[in-house]
Amino acid sequence: EERLKDAEKNGREAAEQHRQQTETLQHKLDDAEQRLADSVSRYTADLREVKTEYNGAVSELKAQYIQTEDSLLKRIDNAENAAREARTSEASLQGEIRALKEQNRELTALLYGSVSGMPGNADIPEADEKEERHE
Repeated sequence: EERLKDAEKNGREAAEQHRQQTETLQHKLDDAEQRLADSVSRYTADLREVKTEYNGAVSELKAQYIQTEDSLLKRIDNAENAAREARTSEASLQGEIRALKEQNRELTALLYGSVSGMPGNADIPEADEKEERHE
């Protein structure tokens, strides 16, 4: 009987020890779960913040890209217009230069014709020779 009592006592002590260990482990598990939940919450909040910053930066870069692209397209258009105007002006000026050269030839011919009959003026050069030297 005494052995039975000792066995019961040992059984109760073992059960109590097991209960205490289980309780301690449960507390540790609960603490670990809480720390994990806190970490996940912080990580999620940090991730949201980073994602918000990233989306803002991407939006800003897109806006800058569009603005830069628009600016470049306007500059290209302006350059093309300026080149077109320059070609038009050049063609117009070349036409004016041709007309002035023709007038110069005519005036030289008139002058040469009117003075060639005078003595001592037979050495007036042709208008074409003068222009060839200037061109």
